[in-house]
Amino acid sequence: MKQRKIYALAIYDCIQRIHEYTDGYDVDAFTKDYKTQDAVVRNLEIIGQAVKDYGVDHAPNVPWSQVAGMRNIIAHEYLGDRVGNSKMESSSVGKCYHRAHSA
Repeated sequence: MKQRKIYALAIYDCIQRIHEYTDGYDVDAFTKDYKTQDAVVRNLEIIGQAVKDYGVDHAPNVPWSQVAGMRNIIAHEYLGDRVGNSKMESSSVGKCYHRAHSA
């Protein structure tokens, strides 16, 4: 098994990338940019898998099961999650985008 530090660094790197990719975007710009959506989705998948592999016994204030669950939703329900469609508000990617930018 890889050292837990590797998983933590992967999670951190992905979070930083998502921030870089979406910096300066509003919802309208994000919904029109499929390349950025794809990059964000991929990094969310990596975060979710790293959380699953890392374990959930650290930082009990973090909703680990929800983080890992987000990965499952994105990976298995991707056809309904294209943010540019009319389901933006209810899609898992759309919800994640709103949470990230309302914090």
